[in-house]
Amino acid sequence: MRHLIPARQNRPDKDLIFALNGEATRRKQAGEKIVNATIGSLMNDDGTLAALLSEDARAAILASGARPQAVMAHLTRAIDALRKDAALTDAQQLAMDQNLTAMTDALAGCERILRTPVPFAYAQHIKLFVVLFCYTAPFTMSEAMGWYTPIAATLLCVALFGIDEIGVEIEDPFGRDANDLPLDDMATGLEKTTAAVVSA
Repeated sequence: MRHLIPARQNRPDKDLIFALNGEATRRKQAGEKIVNATIGSLMNDDGTLAALLSEDARAAILASGARPQAVMAHLTRAIDALRKDAALTDAQQLAMDQNLTAMTDALAGCERILRTPVPFAYAQHIKLFVVLFCYTAPFTMSEAMGWYTPIAATLLCVALFGIDEIGVEIEDPFGRDANDLPLDDMATGLEKTTAAVVSA
């Protein structure tokens, strides 16, 4: 795919962030408004967002044992470099830093959800008493329900064990299982929304 920034691949370090900054700076010096210059440097010829990671940067992040933190570090270095090149004002850098801080807080929250499971003793206690209740409940129902006791007991067991299984499923909402959050779809939607905003 041909990009609006052919020169950005020619940097020795192949860091696209600096090339994007250089392109935006040239556009601004040519008389474009800074917003238009910045947005123009981020777009491909077909109106889609240009890739902001070089192959080297992408490989380094994929090889990292902590990919989210590696991405945050990459973004922090890029923003700092843009500020040093006077492509960002202090207010703009502060706003971006606040966004990165919010992203870091959101990441920490997701990690707490992922790495803080229900205590084993608590989970086993619930399962044990659900099993005991489901085994003994038919005896208390039999006099009132008669021959309908097996049906009622079955519905009761399905309901209680279903609730317990739902708790197990939502304990870890991140992954590829059927009941996990559709993170890929959410990311795709966010990308489309971002592209629509910058191309408007």
